[in-house]
Amino acid sequence: MAKFDASKTVVLITGANIGLGYAAARLLVQDNPKYHVIIGSRSLERGQAALEKLQDSVSNLHQNQLDVVEIDITKDDSITAAAAAIEKRYGRLDVLVNNAAIALSSDSGKWKSEELRLEYVTNCIGPAITTQTFVPLLRKSKDPRIIFVTSGMGSLRIASVNDNPYYFVQAAGYRSTKSALNMIMVETNKWLQGEGMKVWAVCPGWCATTFGNEDAEAKLKMGAKTPEQGATAITEVIEGKRDADVGKVTHNDEPGGTRAW
Repeated sequence: MAKFDASKTVVLITGANIGLGYAAARLLVQDNPKYHVIIGSRSLERGQAALEKLQDSVSNLHQNQLDVVEIDITKDDSITAAAAAIEKRYGRLDVLVNNAAIALSSDSGKWKSEELRLEYVTNCIGPAITTQTFVPLLRKSKDPRIIFVTSGMGSLRIASVNDNPYYFVQAAGYRSTKSALNMIMVETNKWLQGEGMKVWAVCPGWCATTFGNEDAEAKLKMGAKTPEQGATAITEVIEGKRDADVGKVTHNDEPGGTRAW
């Protein structure tokens, strides 16, 4: 690997080999040479494939803008190993995007305990432990940022009042993990704001990805955002455009939008 340019902003995006994470990585590196994006992937092979796909498809990619690290956020030893690898390569982390997530559980009253446990470990516990593990590296940044990728389906307000389409969506397990993640964001912000760290939850909206084993093309035809449109909600926070909304759930359905959590 070429020598790292220490002037670049080092960004780790978990679950960045596909979907929103991949789209966010692409947006960052195709438009601005200041970002060095680390693709976090549970599989090193899939992460490397995503890196090579970006290298082949982004025409104006600058040298040494991409890297990949293996990280399974359901396993503490994998998180620790990823942090050690990034510390060895870069000495710090500027932006952590907790993006990796899953959706498994079915309708209310039809839950399976093993699926609920895995959803909570992946969507809530994993991001919490990942953040805690990377805080020492974030403390070495001049402008540390932490993003938790959430969902409007985790909003208690939306789930309780039938004036929103998300009110009618089943998947109580997934929804509750995102509610819990929002609280993790709030508590993380309270914990770290005195150190100058900025923390948000970001709601990218309904996007045409294969998340939850759904048909991306069918979702697009039904009016879903493209992955790039959804990922813009993430990149605008990284770029400093939502600094007035630290500690909140942001979205880009409208300029400067925030969501009740």
